[in-house]
Amino acid sequence: MDIIKKKLGSIKKSAQELPKKKVPFSNSSLFSHLNKQNPAKRTPSKNRKPKNQYRDAFFQRFVSLLPSKKTFYILSIFIILILIIVGSLLWYFNNTTIVPATGGSLREGVVGQPQNINPLYTVTQDVTGIDRTLEHLIYPRLFSTDDQGELTADIIESFEKSEDNLTYTFVLRDNLYWDDGTPLTSEDIQFTIERIQDETYESPLITALRGVTIEQQDSRTFRLSLEEPYTPFQYNLTFGILPQHIWENYSPEDTRTAVENLKPVGAGMFQIGDIKQNEEGRITSLSLQRNPGYWGNQPHIDSVSFLFYPNEDALIKAFNRGEISAITSLKNLNPLFESQNEIQTHILNIPQYFSIFFNLQDDFIETYPEIRSALNQAISRDRLIEDALDGEATKVTGALTPFNTFYTESTDPFDIEQAQETMIEAGWIQNEEDSIFRRDDEKASITILATEGNTISSLTTMIQEMALEVGIEVIIELQSFSEISQNQVPNRDYQAIFIGVALNTYPDPYVYWHSSQSTTLGFNLSQYSNANADELLENARTSNDKDAIKENLEKFQEKIEEDVPAIFLYSPHIKFYTQSPLSNVSVTQGNTSADRYRSVEQWFANTRRDWKE
Repeated sequence: MDIIKKKLGSIKKSAQELPKKKVPFSNSSLFSHLNKQNPAKRTPSKNRKPKNQYRDAFFQRFVSLLPSKKTFYILSIFIILILIIVGSLLWYFNNTTIVPATGGSLREGVVGQPQNINPLYTVTQDVTGIDRTLEHLIYPRLFSTDDQGELTADIIESFEKSEDNLTYTFVLRDNLYWDDGTPLTSEDIQFTIERIQDETYESPLITALRGVTIEQQDSRTFRLSLEEPYTPFQYNLTFGILPQHIWENYSPEDTRTAVENLKPVGAGMFQIGDIKQNEEGRITSLSLQRNPGYWGNQPHIDSVSFLFYPNEDALIKAFNRGEISAITSLKNLNPLFESQNEIQTHILNIPQYFSIFFNLQDDFIETYPEIRSALNQAISRDRLIEDALDGEATKVTGALTPFNTFYTESTDPFDIEQAQETMIEAGWIQNEEDSIFRRDDEKASITILATEGNTISSLTTMIQEMALEVGIEVIIELQSFSEISQNQVPNRDYQAIFIGVALNTYPDPYVYWHSSQSTTLGFNLSQYSNANADELLENARTSNDKDAIKENLEKFQEKIEEDVPAIFLYSPHIKFYTQSPLSNVSVTQGNTSADRYRSVEQWFANTRRDWKE
């Protein structure tokens, strides 16, 4: 036992004398040790890199991509400038608004040619005629009407009316001048009215001023006296005024052919500019320039140009090319627009209506009034408007339109069965072969005169078909508008005529229905004569009591409905198409298509930004 203890002590002493070596212990050393013990699981470590080495390489690459301090400072300043500019622009746009700017032009396309830009005669033209529009923009007038039909003073500063409503005293605005610099005075007013009243000049306006005398008080003041009270008298003073120094030496014959009919001297918002013609002498364009001496608000637009085309196809193509920025009064109710710009459609309603006026002095028409009644009942106005006019019209069934003051709505007379009954009750017998009514060897047949044109042709064809359906034959005779207005209408050379007539918004139907207007210069197209109707019309135009005026015109409308001197059909919508650069166009209601320019001073083609208030 002692021997064993001595042996253990010797071994312990030997171990203590060995050199000491530290062997660190870690998980890695443990795994390394295990790998040594398990060679099959050992991972080769020849190409392995520690994770921190990957991280260091990525950081070095990132740092190498960073700009130098100088470049960094430049980029920082650039970014700050961009932020300042963007912020400033946002602030600017948030604190400013787009407003009209002076300049630019309006270019309207028109089919046809200007012929007679003269206030004495433009009223004879169709309400959509270009001469009316040009006269409206070039010549000054005493009064105009607003979109509600109310009178507004133009070159009149003030006026007074006597208690008996027979005398009107007017004072012109100060500092009025013609385009050539000549002062516009009350002498020009007197000259214009006396020319209208001179029958040798054949102005249709003579009816509106018959019995009116004018007396000049001074250069700015004049007095108009009437033979009897006439309530809507001032509405008759919306014609253009002529410059005496230009026209005083022209005879009646020379007045119609004077060069000033195409190069007028006016005093309106615009004045005549360039007129261009082609080799054949046809006018291709006419420009108007803003009149710097105009008494009223100056328009934003510098010029209005009218470009003239031979037909609607050429007109629409020019619009699609952007050659023109406006067109109006298309006979093609569904034009094919292919313009790249957004097109605005404006509808102008005017108190114009199309009717079939019967010539009551024609023996056949006078002898058989039941034919007028039956035909009135046979025609569907709704079908005419929808099928022939594509819905672009308002139905009219009486002597005033829905766009007239004092209009009274009446019942649509359309009733096919009643139309046939009307003929049968009057003793007419329907022929078995052609289904046309006959009586006393007379055939129920009438001839209607109408103007040429695709739309009119469609309408009259439908009217023929509707009439035939109830046993009445209608024969259509087509003539040009100029031929009808210059010959057939003055001579009342027709059995019936399909034509449009126009009233002012404040109506005076006297001119179309009073028996005194059946003469050559009058507009009583039916040659209607009825003592009761005459009295109602006279009372309406002489009374100052609106209730009395309304009552008389209501009774008049009832009388016309009873006597059927005409078949009232529709009031067409006048479409005015515009496109860029034209903006802020507003069109509502007027007396003629020229009134589409009523608010032209508010239209603009250029814009700018202005600070918000």
